Amino acid sequence: MRKSTLFAMAIIGLACGAMLLLLDFYTGQFKEEIAHAKEMTTEFKESLVPDTMIKLARVRGGSGYVVHDEGRPGLLVDAFPAQALWERDPSGFGFARPLALRLFDAYGADRPVRWIQFRLRRPDGTLLPIFGLEPGEGGGLAVVEGDLPTPPAPPPTKPVPPSPAPGPGGPVPGK
Repeated sequence: MRKSTLFAMAIIGLACGAMLLLLDFYTGQFKEEIAHAKEMTTEFKESLVPDTMIKLARVRGGSGYVVHDEGRPGLLVDAFPAQALWERDPSGFGFARPLALRLFDAYGADRPVRWIQFRLRRPDGTLLPIFGLEPGEGGGLAVVEGDLPTPPAPPPTKPVPPSPAPGPGGPVPGK
């Protein structure tokens, strides 16, 4: 083999090794959220629509979240609370408060979260207005005072014209 071929193979091998390390680092960022999501889904199973999961994502504050300060880490929660919870509490706080307290406990000092943003859906799929909670006075929770950008309106749908009804002799061939 030529030296240039060996050199190229060594570079390719190092690049593959570096990509594997980066992939491991990238997936390592989500391992804890996946583990906590499974744990919370199991713990709050009776409070969820059947066959749904609680989804978690750890983020830094920003313009798209209830907390704009990028120095404050937070947690995004996406869930489908059960119909019985909506009947008792249409605001969604009856589901969000115990879950938030449990999540603040689960994320300890090694990976703290300072706020939690909730995106809750009703069983029919309608989205509740997004809100946030953070630790408050005396171990309680306080609503995060922040403003979210309004989501864009769905694009208008074009009405579908009705198909012409066939005449008295049935459909006309070639049309």
